[in-house]
Amino acid sequence: MLIDKRYITFETDNKHNNCITVNFWDGDALVEQVFTHLGEGGPKYFVDMQEYIGKELKVTLEPCKSIWRRSPEGADPSQEKIEKRRKYIRCEDSYETDHDNDSLRPVVHFTTQRGWVNDPNGCIYYDGVYHLYYQHCPGALEAMWDNNHWGHAWSRDLITWTEAEPVLRFPHAASGTGFINRENGKVCITTSNLIYESEDGGYHYTFKGVNTAGNGDPKILWIDEFNKYFSITLRDITSYTIASSPDLVNWTHESDIEGFRECPDFVKYRIEGTDEYKWVLNGGDGAYQIGDFDGHVFTPDPIPEDRVDKYRYIMKVTETFCNKYNGSYTNYMHTDEWERFTAYAHQNFDNAPDDRKIRIAWYPIAYGRHGMPFNQGMTIPTEMCLKKTGLGVRLCYSPVKELDAYRVECKSAAGKDIEVVYSEGDAFDAIMEFKPDSKLSVRGYEFTFDKAENKLWVLPPDGVKFDVPYVLTEENVRIRGIFDIMMAEFFCDEGELYLPLKPDAKYIGITAKIEGEGKLEIYKLDK
Repeated sequence: MLIDKRYITFETDNKHNNCITVNFWDGDALVEQVFTHLGEGGPKYFVDMQEYIGKELKVTLEPCKSIWRRSPEGADPSQEKIEKRRKYIRCEDSYETDHDNDSLRPVVHFTTQRGWVNDPNGCIYYDGVYHLYYQHCPGALEAMWDNNHWGHAWSRDLITWTEAEPVLRFPHAASGTGFINRENGKVCITTSNLIYESEDGGYHYTFKGVNTAGNGDPKILWIDEFNKYFSITLRDITSYTIASSPDLVNWTHESDIEGFRECPDFVKYRIEGTDEYKWVLNGGDGAYQIGDFDGHVFTPDPIPEDRVDKYRYIMKVTETFCNKYNGSYTNYMHTDEWERFTAYAHQNFDNAPDDRKIRIAWYPIAYGRHGMPFNQGMTIPTEMCLKKTGLGVRLCYSPVKELDAYRVECKSAAGKDIEVVYSEGDAFDAIMEFKPDSKLSVRGYEFTFDKAENKLWVLPPDGVKFDVPYVLTEENVRIRGIFDIMMAEFFCDEGELYLPLKPDAKYIGITAKIEGEGKLEIYKLDK
């Protein structure tokens, strides 16, 4: 195929029949690989091939070998049948930006234009811009982790994102992080122990070197007090390795940590209202430990036996991780792991200004199963802090202040048996307070409080009731809810409890009601 235009278009079927691997070869070099469902009737997908314009690339098609493929037809199609789908691959003049079907596109949460998205990677701030990289399969809705592009989007305010071309494409591995090279001030990213450096502030990268310190999901950070880089990588699926280096080349093994799963993040916080600093280590599911780090070993603080916010597992493989705290709370009453699985791969933006601690995570909402050309999304970026709460010292979440600029209307009420209604709109920022003996109902959710047990009971739209620990520090129960299309994130008190949940339907407008006494302040969000 002569690449005479910038974009290759893949037309797909709407049944997801037999995922096909499409390979592009420049001579003997495999330069691009896309997993997709070629056919008619489904969304179109695009791959940027600008660096190959003017070249003739060989294109080969074969059955998708990934264990993640979705194949309603069952057995692999014959090579003859695969070749008949070649006609659905073509060069086009421009990247189609008008979406085929965007009725479920979230308003203030990030979603990729096309295809699958999962873990955020390499989150970093540089020269006024937040860069978000993420695991991305641009050619299919369900081919998660198959060809693992690092998709890229950038923003100046963490809410409005501009999607750019992927910064890493086939072949490369999975998750990683971003950091600043302290010698030259350049932005770097790392994945599968490979380190890349950018000459233009995070839009394009070239290979720099190898991190020989560990296995996968590398987290690299510079720590001033030790005058070194530190690398935290997977030792295996449920443990980490810590190594140090003065130069990103020579690495020394320091220690190992058991009982964490994937996507490590390691951040130093000041406990608010004190002069005390603590390190927080968290895994992919948000579970975390608070402790001290001496440059060699991370030593977690003991967790009191009576702490009610001890870890509740999301995946069976993490059931034994009981010596941690829950970072985010999910509906643990769901027996299906995917149903209880919400925010994952929590990552801070390295180098954020004013020492801000800002985090984002993968929000696994199955938009593709509702006819959208995109699948999954990201949580609202949150400001993180460590502070003393009614539950003890906890890592706390709050939506970033930049979200306030997207409030376009407000309705409020206070008193007994109150209600606020918007008949239209998709996204809302709801600030809600109610007396402990009252009940809050909002957009299909019900909240009640058990003062004797220190539990907040949540009844979601799917009817599967669950509880989260909640110790009142003031007279009222306080909840802030960020609602978007098929997304609902709740922040209790001053962010000491974070509940990213999964509505199973689109809601138009919002109704918030308190049976008993309380206050409601509901802001409509729009761009």
